[in-house]
Amino acid sequence: MTTTRSVPDLERTRIAAMVAGDIDTLATLLNDSCVYIHSTGAVDTGQSYLDKLRRGEFGYDAIDVDEMSTITEGDVTVIAFRMSADIRVGDQHRHSVSRCTAVWSAPGSLICFQATPLGSAADEQ
Repeated sequence: MTTTRSVPDLERTRIAAMVAGDIDTLATLLNDSCVYIHSTGAVDTGQSYLDKLRRGEFGYDAIDVDEMSTITEGDVTVIAFRMSADIRVGDQHRHSVSRCTAVWSAPGSLICFQATPLGSAADEQ
Protein backbone atom coordinates (compact mmCIF):
# COMPACT_ATOMS: atom_id res chain seq x y z
CA MET A 1 0.00 0.00 0.00
CA THR A 2 1.33 3.46 -0.93
CA THR A 3 0.68 6.42 1.33
CA THR A 4 0.46 9.80 -0.37
CA ARG A 5 1.35 12.78 1.81
CA SER A 6 -0.32 16.13 1.31
CA VAL A 7 1.80 18.94 -0.08
CA PRO A 8 1.37 21.05 3.10
CA ASP A 9 2.73 18.06 5.06
CA LEU A 10 5.68 17.85 2.67
CA GLU A 11 6.33 21.58 3.12
CA ARG A 12 6.27 21.18 6.91
CA THR A 13 8.67 18.22 6.57
CA ARG A 14 10.99 20.36 4.42
CA ILE A 15 11.00 23.16 6.99
CA ALA A 16 11.67 20.74 9.86
CA ALA A 17 14.54 19.22 7.85
CA MET A 18 16.00 22.70 7.27
CA VAL A 19 16.12 23.36 11.02
CA ALA A 20 17.46 19.87 11.77
CA GLY A 21 20.11 20.17 9.06
CA ASP A 22 18.72 16.94 7.58
CA ILE A 23 20.22 17.19 4.11
CA ASP A 24 19.22 13.63 3.18
CA THR A 25 15.53 14.44 3.70
CA LEU A 26 15.87 17.74 1.85
CA ALA A 27 17.52 15.93 -1.07
CA THR A 28 14.45 13.69 -1.42
CA LEU A 29 12.12 16.71 -1.51
CA LEU A 30 13.94 19.05 -3.91
CA ASN A 31 13.45 18.51 -7.63
CA ASP A 32 16.66 18.20 -9.67
CA SER A 33 15.66 21.40 -11.49
CA CYS A 34 14.61 23.31 -8.36
CA VAL A 35 15.13 27.08 -8.38
CA TYR A 36 15.66 28.39 -4.81
CA ILE A 37 15.47 32.17 -4.36
CA HIS A 38 16.59 33.36 -0.93
CA SER A 39 15.24 36.45 0.86
CA THR A 40 18.51 38.19 -0.05
CA GLY A 41 17.76 37.70 -3.75
CA ALA A 42 20.52 35.10 -4.12
CA VAL A 43 19.53 32.19 -6.37
CA ASP A 44 20.52 28.56 -5.97
CA THR A 45 19.71 25.34 -7.74
CA GLY A 46 18.49 22.55 -5.52
CA GLN A 47 21.97 21.00 -5.66
CA SER A 48 23.88 24.21 -4.87
CA TYR A 49 21.49 24.88 -1.96
CA LEU A 50 22.19 21.41 -0.52
CA ASP A 51 25.95 21.82 -1.11
CA LYS A 52 25.99 25.12 0.81
CA LEU A 53 24.09 23.53 3.70
CA ARG A 54 26.56 20.61 3.71
CA ARG A 55 29.52 23.00 3.85
CA GLY A 56 27.90 24.97 6.68
CA GLU A 57 27.77 28.22 4.70
CA PHE A 58 24.36 28.80 6.26
CA GLY A 59 21.86 27.02 8.47
CA TYR A 60 18.64 27.53 10.35
CA ASP A 61 18.25 27.70 14.15
CA ALA A 62 14.46 28.13 14.12
CA ILE A 63 11.67 28.60 11.59
CA ASP A 64 8.06 29.51 12.32
CA VAL A 65 5.40 29.45 9.61
CA ASP A 66 1.89 30.90 9.65
CA GLU A 67 -0.73 32.29 7.29
CA MET A 68 -0.36 29.25 4.98
CA SER A 69 -2.63 28.99 1.95
CA THR A 70 -2.62 26.38 -0.79
CA ILE A 71 -3.91 26.16 -4.35
CA THR A 72 -3.66 23.15 -6.64
CA GLU A 73 -4.03 23.19 -10.43
CA GLY A 74 -3.44 19.88 -12.15
CA ASP A 75 -0.15 18.39 -10.95
CA VAL A 76 1.14 21.65 -9.42
CA THR A 77 0.49 22.93 -5.90
CA VAL A 78 1.47 26.44 -4.81
CA ILE A 79 1.82 27.18 -1.11
CA ALA A 80 2.10 30.76 0.14
CA PHE A 81 3.02 31.52 3.75
CA ARG A 82 4.72 33.90 6.15
CA MET A 83 8.02 32.66 7.56
CA SER A 84 10.00 33.92 10.52
CA ALA A 85 13.49 32.40 10.64
CA ASP A 86 16.64 32.58 12.74
CA ILE A 87 19.44 32.01 10.26
CA ARG A 88 23.19 31.44 10.59
CA VAL A 89 25.32 32.76 7.75
CA GLY A 90 28.93 31.88 8.49
CA ASP A 91 29.47 33.06 12.07
CA GLN A 92 26.72 35.70 11.85
CA HIS A 93 23.18 35.25 13.17
CA ARG A 94 20.21 37.12 11.74
CA HIS A 95 16.44 37.12 11.95
CA SER A 96 14.40 37.16 8.74
CA VAL A 97 10.66 37.61 8.21
CA SER A 98 9.46 36.83 4.69
CA ARG A 99 6.47 36.05 2.55
CA CYS A 100 7.25 32.81 0.78
CA THR A 101 6.00 30.88 -2.20
CA ALA A 102 6.77 27.18 -2.65
CA VAL A 103 5.79 25.42 -5.87
CA TRP A 104 5.45 21.64 -5.72
CA SER A 105 4.89 19.21 -8.57
CA ALA A 106 3.38 15.77 -8.26
CA PRO A 107 4.49 13.45 -6.74
CA GLY A 108 5.86 15.73 -4.01
CA SER A 109 8.86 17.48 -5.50
CA LEU A 110 9.74 21.14 -4.76
CA ILE A 111 10.38 22.87 -8.09
CA CYS A 112 10.63 26.50 -6.95
CA PHE A 113 10.91 28.47 -3.72
CA GLN A 114 11.03 32.23 -3.29
CA ALA A 115 11.26 34.28 -0.09
CA THR A 116 10.46 38.00 -0.21
CA PRO A 117 11.62 39.92 2.88
CA LEU A 118 9.09 41.95 4.82
CA GLY A 119 10.24 45.35 6.03
CA SER A 120 9.04 47.08 9.18
CA ALA A 121 6.19 48.83 7.31
CA ALA A 122 4.96 45.52 5.90
CA ASP A 123 5.11 43.90 9.34
CA GLU A 124 2.74 46.55 10.72
CA GLN A 125 -0.02 45.84 8.16
